[in-house]
Amino acid sequence: MNLSIFNFKINRSLKVILYFIFSFFLINLFIYLLPEDYYADLFRDGISYKNDKPNANYYVKDVKVVAFGDSKATHASKYFFSEPTLSLAAPNNTIIFSKFIFDKLKINPLFKPKFVILYLGPNNFNQNGIFTKRDYAIRKLATFPQLFEMAKMNDGFGYAFDGLISKLIPLYGRRIEIRHPTNLWKLINKDSKKPFKMPGMRNIGYVSKQLIKRDANKDKNYSLIYERSVYNNYTSSKLHFHYLEKLISDIVDLGAIPILIELPIEKQLQYLRNKLVGNKFNKQLIKIREKHNFIYIDAIKSNKYQFLDVNHLSAYGHKKFIKDKINPIFKNNFD
Repeated sequence: MNLSIFNFKINRSLKVILYFIFSFFLINLFIYLLPEDYYADLFRDGISYKNDKPNANYYVKDVKVVAFGDSKATHASKYFFSEPTLSLAAPNNTIIFSKFIFDKLKINPLFKPKFVILYLGPNNFNQNGIFTKRDYAIRKLATFPQLFEMAKMNDGFGYAFDGLISKLIPLYGRRIEIRHPTNLWKLINKDSKKPFKMPGMRNIGYVSKQLIKRDANKDKNYSLIYERSVYNNYTSSKLHFHYLEKLISDIVDLGAIPILIELPIEKQLQYLRNKLVGNKFNKQLIKIREKHNFIYIDAIKSNKYQFLDVNHLSAYGHKKFIKDKINPIFKNNFD
């Protein structure tokens, strides 16, 4: 092989590499410039309550209750509570998402809630589950200093590294939000003037008991997802329990009472939880309770409330649950 042919092959290979790098850069630039996604809107809406909103008749000093959670609590409307409430549950998110919102709210010295509700369960604390592995708060919200702090915690390095790569490579960082062409198309066509709001803060009007048409296939799929991707190989995430403990500590320091609630789930999921999680999650809560006082409501087996599916109460179910289990706590403490 003469030198000219050798140089030609090197130049051709170099061009391919450069084309790849340039294309990769353009794709990531395109993803980076896409409008903010659903969860970013919810986070921005959540932290906006650190300020008064006179047009909406909202004043920070009036807040007596704040509620955080995931999709299981998004139907828990603020209007169901007997005291002025911020209902800030967001789908598919973990305790870190809630902690970040709380950190912003407490900046305002007028923010002095009497109670902070944390709806939680092992689904958002499994180191091997999809919700912690894809934690939006780590991928998108954590700052570089926060990622550095995470990296120094027990089992935190992997999460921090994932968060770092997510920030440096938008294609990876936004992979969950753009994983389906439909989702990508919705982002491209999103109306930036109509951002999403926290579901629990919307006025849903009068809620009465209605017939819920259950989808047997949907229930079956939920059970399969929890078996394969949520409760699977359950190992408590030390990082997420650290943030839970820190959030409880911050709530107490603010002068509020933490209320930890495990919402009802139907028997199929109860069986899976007993089989795959056992008492591992509850053992961690007991350890935290040895150091911090909080009210704990274990309502997993309370199946008298109306469900949408095996995992979620309906709006009416939440309304009744709050009336039975939560509002009496406020009555005893505000009277």
